[in-house]
Amino acid sequence: MPKTILQFEQQVKKVIKALPPRIQKIIEERYGLFGKSAMTLEAIGRKRGITRERVRQIENDSLRKITESDEFSLLDEAFMFLEGLFKDRGFVIPEHHILKEAVFGAPKASNLTLFLLELFDGAERRKDNKFFYSRWQHKKYFDERIEKALQEFTHVLKLREEAYNEDEFLALLRKRLDEAGIHVHTGNALLSFIAITKNIWRNSWGEYGHISCSFVKPRGMKDEAYIALKKADEPLHFTEIARRIKETVNRPVHVQTVHNELIKDDRFVLVGRGLYALHSWGYEPGFVKDVIIKILKNGPATEEKIIQEVCQQRLVKKSTVVTNLQNRKHFTLSDNGTYTLLS
Repeated sequence: MPKTILQFEQQVKKVIKALPPRIQKIIEERYGLFGKSAMTLEAIGRKRGITRERVRQIENDSLRKITESDEFSLLDEAFMFLEGLFKDRGFVIPEHHILKEAVFGAPKASNLTLFLLELFDGAERRKDNKFFYSRWQHKKYFDERIEKALQEFTHVLKLREEAYNEDEFLALLRKRLDEAGIHVHTGNALLSFIAITKNIWRNSWGEYGHISCSFVKPRGMKDEAYIALKKADEPLHFTEIARRIKETVNRPVHVQTVHNELIKDDRFVLVGRGLYALHSWGYEPGFVKDVIIKILKNGPATEEKIIQEVCQQRLVKKSTVVTNLQNRKHFTLSDNGTYTLLS
């Protein structure tokens, strides 16, 4: 079996030659064949001095004549190739895949694929809608239940607000389809189902989830900083957070901008000199003094205990804690060697 649609370019040229030369040119312009750019009905009409409706009539008549011609059988192998692609991808192919994947001749001959799909009796194009991108489905074998199952699946994803690695996500989707009585045999089919679904997003870390989830599709620098810390699972300096964000986004990342977002957002806690952690990890906001105040609200404590508890909340030297304990406006040292909080 040929490796790409490009293998059939010569057969398509022979088939089109069954048309009159002027009509050949119109079809080549309409579909962007053989290195040309695809043109709209209006653009061709203006160029040829005819109405867009007349161009449409010529297009439809030409496709019919091609399918009725003796030369049409030259495309049998191409249609077998498309049949195999449909089967491998769950009998649905996202149109944007055709425009970028090498197997479809992209980018050089993706238009050739679209032209062959128009001629292939087994395929039909479904337009972009609220839930799905434009796609080509196999008329006979595509299971219409898939789209309903995908809508239900994305609803569950939205409620969960989580991001999943590819293996986890494919397993979740396969399970949902199995529950709906839809049995999928290839990973490419699952990826095709994902690719046609508008509310499923793949982020820069290769993770999948609902498009509304900030872990999946970050809304600005603060969400990207949150994800960087979440993945690190330990406090990081703001310069390191900026560096990690830069590794995953295709735009400039300014260290000071990252630092400003960390300062403003309550999800982040300053736990050391330039070091930030997530509030959800149990770190409380405030300075070392504030942490000591919270500790002593539970009763008197020794210097050793205070240092131990502060160091669980802040990445600071012991001497920093001791220096803060000398603040006589807030703390006093009792005769028994414990510190208490001044009212």
